[in-house]
Amino acid sequence: MAPDPADGCVLLDVVRAIARRRGQSETRIVLPAENKVGREYLLSAGFLEVGRATRMARGAPPEWHPERIWGRFSGGLG
Repeated sequence: MAPDPADGCVLLDVVRAIARRRGQSETRIVLPAENKVGREYLLSAGFLEVGRATRMARGAPPEWHPERIWGRFSGGLG
């Protein structure tokens, strides 16, 4: 979570740097579609969009701030 977009972009850079250090040729980052700044930053950094998934919620919609989400660790946890 990063409330400031500049901090979120730094987090994305860190993820990419860690992957490169581990010798990974590809880095996969998942962001909500509503995080426009993050998606535009990734595209400008050379990332490609390879897929989309539907965000699902059961019950009353939770309060959330997709513009603050700069990575997802599990599809089963929202």
